[in-house]
Amino acid sequence: TLETITLNINDFPRKDGIVIEPVLSAPEGVKPLTDDAVKPFAGLAGLRDKLKE
Repeated sequence: TLETITLNINDFPRKDGIVIEPVLSAPEGVKPLTDDAVKPFAGLAGLRDKLKE
């Protein structure tokens, strides 16, 4: 049936051996943000540690 076919199709097909590099964009002279630089929960972790003291 159509449902069986659609459930068996890979949602995100990838060719073997391909590495997807992140795309970074920023105005000239500005360092682009990366996922590692943002760390949205780092501030909350600091507050949590202060509350434990």
